Amino acid sequence: PWAGLGLPTVLRRLGLDDLAPLLKAGRVDQVSRIVDEAQLEALGVVESVVVQGKPPATKVLGAARARRLLVDFVRLAKLTPQARAALGEADPDRKFVADFAVVPKAARFNLAQKMFEERYTARFASRAQNLSEALVPIEVTTHQLRRFFALHETPAVAKDHLEDLRDFPALASEAERDEKRMLACAETLRFGAERMRDLVDLVEGQGKGKGGKGSLGPALEGVAEAARACTSHKFVADLEERRRRKLVALGTKAACLGGPGEDKGNPLVRALRRMDRDLGRLADVNDAAHLLQTTWRGSAGRHLLGLAKHRVAAHALTMRYAEERAGDLVRLVWEGDRRRERDEYEASYAKWLKQQEREEVEAYLLTVVRFGFQEVLRPGKDDDPEDVGQPVWTLGGDTSDAALMAAPTAPPRYTYEESALCERVQRLARAMFARVWVDSLRRDRLRLAKQAAEAEAWRKRKLDREKLVVVRVASLLTDAAQEAAKLEVEQADNQAHAVSCAEALARMLDGDDTAALVVGFPVEARHAQGDHYYPGTIYQVNPTQYNTPEGIKFYPKGTFGVAYDDGDVEPAVPRSLIRVIKLKVGARVEARYGGHPAFFPGTVVGENTRQGRVLSYQVEYDDGEVEEAVPRRLIRVEDAEVRRFQARWDKLEAANRAEMAARKSRAEAKQLEARQRARRNEDTLAALDRSWGTRPGAPDRRGASSGLGGAGSSQHARRRAAAANRAPSAAQDVATLVVAARETFHLNRSEVRLGLVVEYTRLAMRFGWEEVKTEDGKAYYLHGESGATDWERPAYSFDEEAAARTVQASFRALLGKRAFRARIEDESLLQVVEASVAKAAEKAWVGFEGEGVTLDLWLNRRGLKHLAPVVIKAATKKALAAGHKAPTPAQVLEKLRGADDEELEASLGVDKAADRRAVAALRDEADPAVAAELAFVNAHGGASDPRSMAECIADSRETLHATLSSVFRANPTRVDKMADELVKSNYPVTRAMVQAFLKRYEGKPAMAQDHVKADLVDVPTTHTNDREVEAFGVLRAATRRLIVLAANSKVLPLKRELDEVLQRADHILATGKDPGRGGQKGPAALALAAAPHSSVSGHSSGAGSALVAHQGSGHAMKAALLLRVEAVEAAKKWWCASMCLQNAYRAHVARRDWNRFLATRERAALLIQSAWRGHGGRGHARWNRRQMRSAWEELWSEEEGVFYYFNKNTAEALWNPPTVPYRPMVRDRFTQRLMQAWPQIENPSKAPPAEPGMCMRCTVEQATRTCDQCVASASAPKWANKRRHFCFACFTEEHNASAELRHHTFTVTKKAVADPLLCCHCGGLATRRCKGPLVRGQVYEEIAARVARAEELVGIVPESNDPADLEDDWKGVPQPRELRDFVFQQKLPLSSERSSALHAECMGGEAPGVRTAADFWGVFVGVLEKLSEECTDTFCAPCWKETHGKGRRAGHEWAGFEEAALVCAMCEKNVAERHCEACDDDLCTPCAVATHLKGKKHKHSMAPLRPDLKGAQQYCDVCQVRAGCLECALCDTPLCDSCLEFKHGECPRKALVGDPDKPTKCIACGRPPDITCLQCGDVYCSVKWMGNAGCFAGQHRKGNRKTHTTEPYTYMADLEAARRRGRRAKRREARELKRKQAAAGAAEAARREAMIRKQAEREARILAEARRLIEIKKKQRNTFFKLPVVAPKGFLAPIVAAFQGRSSGKAAPTDKDAPPPGPKDKDKGK
Repeated sequence: PWAGLGLPTVLRRLGLDDLAPLLKAGRVDQVSRIVDEAQLEALGVVESVVVQGKPPATKVLGAARARRLLVDFVRLAKLTPQARAALGEADPDRKFVADFAVVPKAARFNLAQKMFEERYTARFASRAQNLSEALVPIEVTTHQLRRFFALHETPAVAKDHLEDLRDFPALASEAERDEKRMLACAETLRFGAERMRDLVDLVEGQGKGKGGKGSLGPALEGVAEAARACTSHKFVADLEERRRRKLVALGTKAACLGGPGEDKGNPLVRALRRMDRDLGRLADVNDAAHLLQTTWRGSAGRHLLGLAKHRVAAHALTMRYAEERAGDLVRLVWEGDRRRERDEYEASYAKWLKQQEREEVEAYLLTVVRFGFQEVLRPGKDDDPEDVGQPVWTLGGDTSDAALMAAPTAPPRYTYEESALCERVQRLARAMFARVWVDSLRRDRLRLAKQAAEAEAWRKRKLDREKLVVVRVASLLTDAAQEAAKLEVEQADNQAHAVSCAEALARMLDGDDTAALVVGFPVEARHAQGDHYYPGTIYQVNPTQYNTPEGIKFYPKGTFGVAYDDGDVEPAVPRSLIRVIKLKVGARVEARYGGHPAFFPGTVVGENTRQGRVLSYQVEYDDGEVEEAVPRRLIRVEDAEVRRFQARWDKLEAANRAEMAARKSRAEAKQLEARQRARRNEDTLAALDRSWGTRPGAPDRRGASSGLGGAGSSQHARRRAAAANRAPSAAQDVATLVVAARETFHLNRSEVRLGLVVEYTRLAMRFGWEEVKTEDGKAYYLHGESGATDWERPAYSFDEEAAARTVQASFRALLGKRAFRARIEDESLLQVVEASVAKAAEKAWVGFEGEGVTLDLWLNRRGLKHLAPVVIKAATKKALAAGHKAPTPAQVLEKLRGADDEELEASLGVDKAADRRAVAALRDEADPAVAAELAFVNAHGGASDPRSMAECIADSRETLHATLSSVFRANPTRVDKMADELVKSNYPVTRAMVQAFLKRYEGKPAMAQDHVKADLVDVPTTHTNDREVEAFGVLRAATRRLIVLAANSKVLPLKRELDEVLQRADHILATGKDPGRGGQKGPAALALAAAPHSSVSGHSSGAGSALVAHQGSGHAMKAALLLRVEAVEAAKKWWCASMCLQNAYRAHVARRDWNRFLATRERAALLIQSAWRGHGGRGHARWNRRQMRSAWEELWSEEEGVFYYFNKNTAEALWNPPTVPYRPMVRDRFTQRLMQAWPQIENPSKAPPAEPGMCMRCTVEQATRTCDQCVASASAPKWANKRRHFCFACFTEEHNASAELRHHTFTVTKKAVADPLLCCHCGGLATRRCKGPLVRGQVYEEIAARVARAEELVGIVPESNDPADLEDDWKGVPQPRELRDFVFQQKLPLSSERSSALHAECMGGEAPGVRTAADFWGVFVGVLEKLSEECTDTFCAPCWKETHGKGRRAGHEWAGFEEAALVCAMCEKNVAERHCEACDDDLCTPCAVATHLKGKKHKHSMAPLRPDLKGAQQYCDVCQVRAGCLECALCDTPLCDSCLEFKHGECPRKALVGDPDKPTKCIACGRPPDITCLQCGDVYCSVKWMGNAGCFAGQHRKGNRKTHTTEPYTYMADLEAARRRGRRAKRREARELKRKQAAAGAAEAARREAMIRKQAEREARILAEARRLIEIKKKQRNTFFKLPVVAPKGFLAPIVAAFQGRSSGKAAPTDKDAPPPGPKDKDKGK
């Protein structure tokens, strides 16, 4: 029906009534005349701006959409109704068709209201309802409504123009047009019906007769009659009258959008539909007949075709039989079948043999246990008596719980595949060792041959070595002909070399003989005759015709059409520009398996050749399939293999080019030399011609030399003719002639080339020898040290020279290693960091601050893309005007960042103030606000973000939509489209870009939509993926170099950190996911990123290729950012930290050296001062000694009051001092009286000197210290060394005399050591101390348990109030009998009488009181401790056995110690166990505690004293003090003698091992044994593994031991059975003990319950008594005096107090809870 619609109706349905005048003006009166949007634009259908309150201009509002709607309608109108109905749900054309249909009346209200709210928001709800109700009776389409609301800006305007939807001015013309079209349709149907009727009559007339049964004639006649009735004049007049009445009744207010066939009340419509239905039925009959005929013809055709095929097959069989009969082909087929059967049999037999071998190997492997596994016993469950454990196999005999639970019960065996792999490894290892051995032999042989050759040359040059210089001369005679011939030979050699180079390159390729190029052949070609080869496929083989404006042409023969993998196509590529890589066995390829279109990876494993020509290849695919014959055209080489081939190709080409260039340069040099020689020859001949004169008729003397410059030429002839015509030459011409003749002779004579070699061959003589001349001049040789002489010159031998060369080579290698190490050490880690950062910044920006940001990126991110060419142009113009070079973009960016407002306008051309403000506002990137503005909206959040860049951009649609909606709220459709455009971008956008865009187009949604693609989409804000990959490669190489430097510097933490970061970066580049710290490591992780490091290869260029290159994952930037932050920056921080540490350490060293210098200077000054003072002191001492020995004395005269001087020897007296020394007088400092100096001279001490080592004061005690300040007298013994030695008491008494002496310090000279302990019986050195009777620890545990049980009964009160009820058993105190039983059970060393007396003592003696169980047992424990003091003597081992062998002493315990062990310095009775480092004393534990309990000694540090170990000794495993000189026979634990005797009596392994005399380990491997050798008596295990036949076989391999026999060793099984029985017995005992404990607990609970019941009854009686007392107290209140309150006494007091506290909810107050007493209370207390 769309094809019949008129243009006004179509415009009405589309809501484009305003386009009717424009189309009418353009003479477009039918829909079919509309071609495209350009035609509509030419007709004036362009955009219009609507002004509120004014009609629109001549232009159309929403012209683009209007044009698109009309064009879509024209396109869809060409489809059939069935095609339009078959459109898919997601097809946009289906929505157009639905919107073009008239909206049903029931849906008009909702549709109108929805569109109203979308256009004018939901705040006009009432208007929306009213307008929607008004639209219900109007026939409208969705297109019409949408256009109506779009044309009117406000609801009021829409309401005012509602009549536009009802009014249809073209209704009459459209009705008349439809009527004419329907009449024409009826006429056409009439003609068709009549024509078909005639045809039917003709067919039926030829058949069974006209009008028979089933005839179609009457039906067609009825159709024709109905058509004639519709076209009659009366019917047409009735239709016109009906149409006129309808138009008069409706007018133009009823909009009829239906077509001509939708008016169902029209009789013409009904008639046409009926005719159409009848003709449709006839068409169905025709289709059925046609189908039946087609089916019959097909069946008959197939039958005939089968007959023909049968005939052809029969003929072929007949001919084949005749051919086989004639050619004896049956025998050949029979032989082929037999051969095939034989091959199948051999294959099956080989398979059977392999299976047999496999079974034998597997049977052998069942006897072999995997290496390292051991059989251990997994213990059973404790609660299951039947579970006795299970043997399992663990690696290394691991007995941990986790290993036992995971261990298998069956012995782990090797598999057949592992055995085969092991054999393969063995074969490879043998082959490798053989190759190594052969290579070593070859090297040795070559070395020996070289050494022999050198030795032979050494021998031949023996005479030369005795000479100082050897001169060798080599001569070569050449002439011009030889030089020319040599040049020709070299040219031919160069040409042959070029041919050989080309052949070498050709051998690397497949030629046409082995790889003929056909369609589909994968090749490599040089695009546009460039230098590089690119992969592609042959798609045509020329000559091929193609059309041109000049006609049909053909591509030349020998060229091929190549379709490159990147999309480019070249139709005619010469064969010389195409290469096919020759495949080798082992090459990695991709092949089309079975001719499949897809390529599958595999490996070339063989070639199929015939007569040296490769026909096909054998390819083994990665999935295991093998294809035997794959043509070369179905194989292409993998990229990695191509890269390796290209590397070899480039290397060979480079070598060829270098060789050819060298050959060319040599040839050119020789040719130049020849040309120069020829030129000189020509010049000489010319001079000769000028100087030669010839007489008339004289012969030509130059005929013989006319060919000096080559063959006689016409030029020479002309010269000779000119010379012949000249006059004879003068004398000077003769001289010139002679010179020219000599030059000609020298130029043309043969050349003799001499080679002179001067060698200094004289070698130095052997070390120490010198040459001496005799009187007659004969030389002999003298050795300077030994005096030996020799006539032969002493020289070094060849071996010595070879050794010297070896030493020199080794030393040079050592120097090279040192230089390399020094170079590595000189390389700075900071230099690597700075260089890598700078290089990476040149490549791309990877997200680290501003590194790598270019000018374009900097401006694009700020929304200032338009400024880039402006600032560059302005900066360049200014620089050129100033005579400077044009600045780079980086320099312009640096200037832009630091420019102020004026400089931006003047120097950089930023004219607009808004742009200058934007640059200034977003310049400081360190500002958080600016950083937030410059942040990307749709980029990944860092290295941990697993998304690619495309995914990040796609995920940002909601954010971008919300940002755009905040500005364009009234345009959701435009916002959706702008958001859709933004997510198509290949680059992320920043917030500043979006904000600048929104600010620029605020209030202009249409312009924003039109410019969003140019302003925001595909605006480069980051570098391309290729650049990012290059930056990543730089940072990755830098990281690897940093790892090497860190390893060389032994900074292992940094190396490990960098290794981890590098692995994470490779993983991110490969997968996009960051595994985090400690994540994926190893070779698998490193292999992930092996491929992406190479840049994208291709020959396309331009912006489009760069954009495509950026459509990568974006993972390279994340990986590079991770390396930049966590690798490079971390290394820089390490460097800075090391620099800080080094600076601090250098400062510390400088301060230390300075302090040392100051201290040294001070010591030097003190030394000088001391030396000076010593010198002065010694002078004074000498003077004082002379005064002491002098006979003169100074005396005081009382009469004269002056000093006089008296000589004791001569009795001479002088008033003046003598000239010699004299004894002066001094004043006593205490009495101030004059006295003679040195009074001891008159009264010398007669006390004997102290013995060495004795106190110098008392001479009795040993000296232990010296005073550091006191100096000994001159009479002190020499051993004192001028020091005073004291014992402790004398030092204290001497230095307590004054405060000055008390400040003296001392030095300990002898440590006080107590005498070693001696045996009390024999007097020898003691080794044991008796500790009294042995009391086991179980005794104290039992006592503690009894005390605990007694304390549980403390709160239970006796039944009666009688104190007699408080008997001992109530408080847990045992009776005397019970105590005796306890002593007997615990085996204490107490008799019955001693036990009874001990009970009375524990109860309190003669006046027993009420005691608790704790008090009782406390006294008992004290008595037990006193028992140990009964015997504390020290003994030696023999005396201990003698004195403690029997009697009560036999139960005593002793503690051992070493002979002459250190004794406590305090008590001198016990062995020292601790050493005080501050006091330097050895103390026992009690003395150490007692002496260091208070004061500063409490802080002294104590070190345990243990004897030194000898050899392989260990400390005792129990006490950890003494050396373990003994071992336990069962567990091999090192023990001392006392611990072995008293503390290791019950070995924990005794129950496991059993009898220590019976072995439990195999003597060879230590495993549990199961066989014993009858002859040797040793036990062995039966464990075997690959390569080991077992321990017994290994020990009995040779000699007579081969004949030894074995028997089963069952002790381990018996021991295991005993263990199981022991475990069952323990479980039974545990169950019995548990049952007894349960019974005892039940009895105790019953007893407690009875006690609690009695206590409750007692509390009830107490409560009644208390109430009675309260009643009595109430009765006494009315009396005139108060009775004192009777408080309960005795045992009732605490009970009543507890009851009162319980009844009040509070605890009874104690003394500590009472308030402090007042003054009066204190007086009362007194």
